[in-house]
Amino acid sequence: MDDIVLRSKELCKRHANEERPYEFKYEAAEILRKALEKNSIHIDKYLGAVLNARRGLALLETDLLADGQHLLEGSLPTLEDKKQDNLSLLIESYNALGALQSNRSDLDTAVTWLTKAEGLYLQHRSAGRQVDRPDPLNVSASGMEGAAAQDHFVEETPSMSPLNSQLLSPLPIFSPSDAGDWDEAEAQHTSTLFYLAQVHAHAQNRVLSAHYCAATLQRQLESGQYQLQEWIQNCLQLASIYVARREFAVGQYCLLAADKVVERDGSSTHSESRSSCTSETGQSISLGSEVSSENVSAEVANISKSIRLKLLGADVAANMELAWAKLSLHRLVASYDLLTKNGELSQANAFSSTKTLPDNLRFKTLSLPALDSLLWGMSALALTFEQARDIFNAGMLRYKAALEHYQLDGFVTEYCDIVMEISNMYRCLIGFEADVHRKCLMQRQRASRLKELHGVLNPEYYLGMVRSIALELGNINRDLAELEEQDGKKSKNVAVVARNDAVKYYEDFLNSFRDQDGGFPSGRFQDETNERYILQASFSLGRVLSRAPIRNTASLCKASEKLKWASDYVQEHGISEMGREAEMAREMAALLAEKVELTRRGVVL
Repeated sequence: MDDIVLRSKELCKRHANEERPYEFKYEAAEILRKALEKNSIHIDKYLGAVLNARRGLALLETDLLADGQHLLEGSLPTLEDKKQDNLSLLIESYNALGALQSNRSDLDTAVTWLTKAEGLYLQHRSAGRQVDRPDPLNVSASGMEGAAAQDHFVEETPSMSPLNSQLLSPLPIFSPSDAGDWDEAEAQHTSTLFYLAQVHAHAQNRVLSAHYCAATLQRQLESGQYQLQEWIQNCLQLASIYVARREFAVGQYCLLAADKVVERDGSSTHSESRSSCTSETGQSISLGSEVSSENVSAEVANISKSIRLKLLGADVAANMELAWAKLSLHRLVASYDLLTKNGELSQANAFSSTKTLPDNLRFKTLSLPALDSLLWGMSALALTFEQARDIFNAGMLRYKAALEHYQLDGFVTEYCDIVMEISNMYRCLIGFEADVHRKCLMQRQRASRLKELHGVLNPEYYLGMVRSIALELGNINRDLAELEEQDGKKSKNVAVVARNDAVKYYEDFLNSFRDQDGGFPSGRFQDETNERYILQASFSLGRVLSRAPIRNTASLCKASEKLKWASDYVQEHGISEMGREAEMAREMAALLAEKVELTRRGVVL
């Protein structure tokens, strides 16, 4: 029967055409069914369970999921009685059932199956060496405040499927009698970790997701069996989780690992291509002169752009630039928060030093910079304008490199996201600048790319982005108007223009929520995030309008109306976190109404 099982496994690995995608999977299941039928008298219960399990695995890769699940689950009790004889098959079966339930969005059941696979592997591995189940509490003690990254890893390629794993891992210290089966078990365990990372990500458990992703990447790296683009994408995703949590040293370490893997895998290609791409040699994007240890990444990232594009493709190469850019962005935001909150940061770092970095995050097979040279603790943050500018410049170099690929024509969402992030970089840098005139210049630069997008995007397809751009431009021009009033180098008319622009953009934002009759929907806004932005825009619009000259009673009346509506809304719906702002707005609205009334009576104010 070994030849039949081997034949079925080979069929499952074959790629079918799009018109008949399950052709070979059906064939694999059918030859197993015929073998069972033909030899039913001679096949014992255990062998029958093995063949049925293989049938189930084949069918789970087709549209006959229920049949595959039934066969697989029916075989497990018999297989589990002889775990030592079919370790890899059992782990593969648990993985397949976990993947099935994950695709059905039954995450709890998926975790149950995958944890069972993990436990079985650890149980057998510990027969030759002590292995403890990873403790997620040692992964991170911090919460997930500020995590805004996407919560999934790239879709698995056929090589990552638990039904068709071709991954290899290094031989363990202990090898059971069937070394071949143990090799397959090692490969299946890598798939287990991969799927646990995915399932925990979908369940919004980023701590465990990051832990299992790191473990997967490390095993693939140690074995040398991985698909480069997929490995890099997952490593970038892992970095984004830690960067969003302000674990900057860990995020930087992951990015350095990604750079090093590309450098290592591309070294031979680079040598072969040196003569044909001399103009590109040495032109990799530099990180610039950043604070403390930031320069270490420049040494690792010294790969020609053409080689990187050839190895990774344009999308992944651009994503590497973006990942480094986002590290700079989050460092700058954290530095700005430190500046504006009197030296207090609300989020503590779980990984505060090299001693707190778990083993599964140490890519020991790569020649990376020393851990103590990374961005630990306060060394990641800017305390002066010069330091903030260095971080800003490093991020801008990366963003500009990414924009060479993510252009508006073809990548609308990606392009707009980058422009918004660049605006955020400017916002934070401005906070460190003392000179009012230079602040005004940076605000104008901040708005330049966004103005090009305003009114260009189709709100039918990009409504969220249209709103974000309008609100951002409103905030920029509000701040610019206030700065221009302080800047004695320019006419006050410049501030008036900025105020008028702010009014226009705020009204564009608010109008996008109005119904056909020109009013807001009755009752409370359903989306709390939109509600908060609508109220903030209304308060800001009222304050901007209130700066109009006293003779402009129309603007003052409008300001009073906006402030009163927003404050009444907050009071009516009991939005406690905006209570103080609403109280101040109500007082301002009353004063404006009184001022308008006195002006109409001819009273000189």
